[in-house]
Amino acid sequence: MKIPDAWVKDPKPAIAMGQRLLDAMPGCIVENRQQGGVWRNVDFHTYAPELIEELDRLHLGALGLPAEPLLGQLRIMRSSSSWNYGAA
Repeated sequence: MKIPDAWVKDPKPAIAMGQRLLDAMPGCIVENRQQGGVWRNVDFHTYAPELIEELDRLHLGALGLPAEPLLGQLRIMRSSSSWNYGAA
């Protein structure tokens, strides 16, 4: 999704949410072992889902879009492990 014009005019809500995500980050870091290596990732979806939903609501609201049913669609997309990134 694009950066909402509302955030350009008043970036305070987006900045505050960004700070909350940064504050939550240490508790959301996961390590994955793959192909003999270890890589770290930040998993807000599992460890701070309330922040992700709040961010979605903030973003949708700033775009002037209704939260429902779009939040449901975003939840489904995030929970799907069968996304086909290579599809045209």
